[in-house]
Formats: sequence, C-alpha cells, structure tokens
Amino acid sequence: MVRGLHYIKKKISLGQPEEFRVASKAGVAATDPAIQQFARMYAGSVERRTRDIGDVFSYEVCFYPTFSIWFLLLYGYFSWLASTKSDDAIKPVISEGDKGAIRTP
Repeated sequence: MVRGLHYIKKKISLGQPEEFRVASKAGVAATDPAIQQFARMYAGSVERRTRDIGDVFSYEVCFYPTFSIWFLLLYGYFSWLASTKSDDAIKPVISEGDKGAIRTP
C-alpha cells in the first residue's frame, strides 16, 4: 500500500521491496514513542501531506530528500507506521526492538 501511495504522491518508484520497511501496531496511543517521533519528524518536514477517505482510511506523510515516513489509519483503530528510503546512505528503520522508535543511522 505504501509503495503505491508513494508513487501516486511523488511519481517516483520505490524499486524493490527491500528498499523500504514497514512495521505495524494496532491501536497505538498518542504516548507511544514511535508516534511521538513521527509527530516530531512530521512537524519538522517542509513537505507534508494528509488524506482522508471517509471514516475508513486516512494517512499522513512527511517527505525528506531521501526518505519518507507514513502514518496510516484504518477504521480509526488499525494503525501503521512506515518509512521509505530512496538512497542507501540513509536507512530509516522502524522496529519493535528499538521500542518503536524511528531512527536514521
């Protein structure tokens, strides 16, 4: 899904699936560290987009020169964070092992 949305918004293919990572967690709370990190990165981005499709699906995305970070919400409950990268020098990672933090090495 993120791969298709990225192409629609940027007109740039992500390439192979290993060029992006997706982690999901249902019913994330505002206090979740990953959501807080997303909010900071979203606020700091000059290119942000939001889209709602009724009450069924919505997303917010922030684009940086070499990566993007997505928050997707289905039925107001099932939420996903996703990151994409377009350069091997920067590899955004979202993982439970990092307590849900998004980091760029």
